[in-house]
Amino acid sequence: MKKLNLFDLTRGVSFALLALLLLSLLYGIWRQQQPTPEPLDWLQLQQRNAALIAQLQYGKGNLDILDKLGSADFTDAHTDQLGQQWLLLRYRTHHRSNDGFTSLDETTPLLFKNGKLVEWGETAAAKFAISRNQQQNH
Repeated sequence: MKKLNLFDLTRGVSFALLALLLLSLLYGIWRQQQPTPEPLDWLQLQQRNAALIAQLQYGKGNLDILDKLGSADFTDAHTDQLGQQWLLLRYRTHHRSNDGFTSLDETTPLLFKNGKLVEWGETAAAKFAISRNQQQNH
């Protein structure tokens, strides 16, 4: 049986550390070369939002839609007298003025009732307002 000497052990550990260092260096170079998505400008964002909203289906969950569209530009919510939860999310989808701000008339509203998509477009905002007014009148 061959006796293990300190020189062979040191050389083996050195080789392993050198291989690990080389792999780390190569991984770092590879990561730097990976493309990172550029932030969307307002035009790209509203085009993306409009395209995604055009593909919506009734009954989709609000978390699914938030996952696709991200944070809404405007949010409003309430619970009516029957305990139903209403959520109105507004996403920028078109351009009206060059003031540097997103206004309500530059957004498309999405209406959720108890976490499910029930309407989108201006009728969604109208239904939300009706449900809120009914709550306030009781």
